[in-house]
Amino acid sequence: MGKFTAPKKDVYSTNIQAKAEQEEQETKTARKTHAKDGQFYRFSLKLPIECKTYLQETAWRKSFEEHRNVTITDYITQLVIADMEQHPEIMEGLDELNT
Repeated sequence: MGKFTAPKKDVYSTNIQAKAEQEEQETKTARKTHAKDGQFYRFSLKLPIECKTYLQETAWRKSFEEHRNVTITDYITQLVIADMEQHPEIMEGLDELNT
């Protein structure tokens, strides 16, 4: 019995990644680039009930604008990062002992 060899690849047998899978991978990569060394900060957030509907609608609209799935967490992350960029003096004033 001979040694097994994989069939040769051709144009018709190559794996094609679905657009949704590709976008999901890009989203995961984008999230990781926001986190320093892949580290995340997790906490619980208690908001008034009116905020729930607003956040769901805003995340949906952002998804529509950006042509990708934007979660509420993504949306809040974008808000915090934008605020950090507007106020770099806050982070510049901190030393290693405070973080």
